[in-house]
Amino acid sequence: MKKHIFTLGATALVSIGIADAASADTDTHKVKAGETLFSISQQHNVTVEDLKKWNCLSSTLIYANQTLQIGSTSTDSPSSSTPTTTSSNHTYTVKSGDTLYRIAKNNGTSVQQLKEWNNLSSHLIYVNQVLKISGTGTVSSSPSAPVQEKTNETPASPAPSNSKSYKVQPGDTMWSVAQRHGISISQLKQWNNLSSNTIYINQVLQVGGQAAAQAKPSTPSTSTPAPAPAQESKSVSKEITVEATAYTAYCAGCSGITATGIDLRSNPNRKVIAVDPRVIPLGSRVYVEGYGEAIAGDTGGAIKGTRVDLFMASQSSALNWGRKTVKLQILD
Repeated sequence: MKKHIFTLGATALVSIGIADAASADTDTHKVKAGETLFSISQQHNVTVEDLKKWNCLSSTLIYANQTLQIGSTSTDSPSSSTPTTTSSNHTYTVKSGDTLYRIAKNNGTSVQQLKEWNNLSSHLIYVNQVLKISGTGTVSSSPSAPVQEKTNETPASPAPSNSKSYKVQPGDTMWSVAQRHGISISQLKQWNNLSSNTIYINQVLQVGGQAAAQAKPSTPSTSTPAPAPAQESKSVSKEITVEATAYTAYCAGCSGITATGIDLRSNPNRKVIAVDPRVIPLGSRVYVEGYGEAIAGDTGGAIKGTRVDLFMASQSSALNWGRKTVKLQILD
């Protein structure tokens, strides 16, 4: 997120979007590294909501090199998605550049109907995939090449019969999911065979395992109780000395969305810091002397090495913090 004076610019991580080839009377924009929907909307004098609507985006996260449509698709030529007929039902074979939105529009239906008719859980489709565009039932075919990389549907390891699951929402981090379910990040990673703290929108995570259920005592014990999960999750894996400055979500040109998708304007009380991911991995829980426990959820162009930037709810708080040398603990 771009920051000025006491703020530091953050480069937004990109997540899964739906690229679309624009029609003859619409403009397109190829996403460059560091761009956000907000900065692109300012360049083209449109709103973020317009960009999301025109490109069927469910969040503000975008990819570098993703092609975004700037303008309405109301004049898209139906010839680009001409349906073929099989028996009494209509089908369509996906071509390079197609999206569910364009196919639905050219065939007089909705994205939701296409997903229901074809048992799709996301907007991802593949070249040469055969989609049913009317009627009931499902047409399936083996995709020859993906239109988009299916990174948000990494299968989790099989869950025990008594396990619980959670579907990742926009703005979620490994830390926020762990906190919501009273478990540690290390448990989440172990139960889902994850090697890093990176998760994806619509990814299904196992948040309760058989081992955790067995660990719960069935009868009262007179011995000293075992540490609660919260205590386990606060173990310190590393401590470093950092130079800490502060920033807000309301500087000129700031979108308020962090590199990991956290909406700071909607969550002014969140404890978030900008870090150099080479030193402190994004998504890590940290404890900053004088600031408290926070999530490493943002990055910045000037944030290098052991320098960090602390999110503050107000400009006065950020100015009062100034620049300090403090101890930082990486938890878990």
